[in-house]
Amino acid sequence: MGILANHIFSMLLLTITFICLSLLILSDNKVRYGILSIVFASVFVFSYLNDGNINIVGILIFLIGLLFIGLELIIPGGFVAGLVGICAMVVGVSMIINNLYWAILTVLVAVILTVLFILIFFSQEFSSSKFNKLVLKETNSKSYRLANKKYLDQRGTTITALRPSGKVEINGEYIDAITRGDFIPKGCEVIVSEVKDFKIIVRRI
Repeated sequence: MGILANHIFSMLLLTITFICLSLLILSDNKVRYGILSIVFASVFVFSYLNDGNINIVGILIFLIGLLFIGLELIIPGGFVAGLVGICAMVVGVSMIINNLYWAILTVLVAVILTVLFILIFFSQEFSSSKFNKLVLKETNSKSYRLANKKYLDQRGTTITALRPSGKVEINGEYIDAITRGDFIPKGCEVIVSEVKDFKIIVRRI
C-alpha cells in the first residue's frame, strides 16, 4: 500500500510540474511558475530517494529535459527544443521510477491531466478570475464590443510576445489581442483578422 501511495503521490507531483510548465508558457509571470516547476520537479525526483536504487542517469536525463523545455520558452524554435525536452523527461521518468508499467502510467496520467487543464484554461465557458490576466477580459457592455469593431483589418505591432495573448499597438493605442494559438514574437507586424465577442484576434503579416 505504501508503494502504491508513493506512485500516486509522484503522479500528482509530475502532473503539477507539467501544469506549472504550461503556465510558464502561457503566463507573463515566468519567475513564479519557473520556480514552482523546479520545486515540484525536484520533489518528484526526491520522492524516489527512499527506494534506495535511485538512477542518477535518469535524474540527469530528466533535468536535461527540463533544460530543453526552458530553452524553448526563452528562445522559441518551432517546438524542436520543447519536443526534445519532453522526450528526455519521459525517458528520465522511466529510469527514475525503475518500473516500466508505473512509468508509462505516471507520464500518461500527468499528460492527460495537463491537457485537460489546458483545454479548460482556454474554454470560453471557463470564467475563473485567477486566469483573467492570461486571457482577454470580458465585460457586459455592448458599447465595449462595438468599440472593438474599429480595429478590424487594422495593422499594428506586437508590444509583447503573443502566447497566444499579449499586447499590440494599433494607431498609437495599446490593446489586448490574441492569436488562433500561434506564437508571435515581440516587434512583429500583425493585422486584426477578426473581432469575436470581446476578443481582438490578430495574425502575423
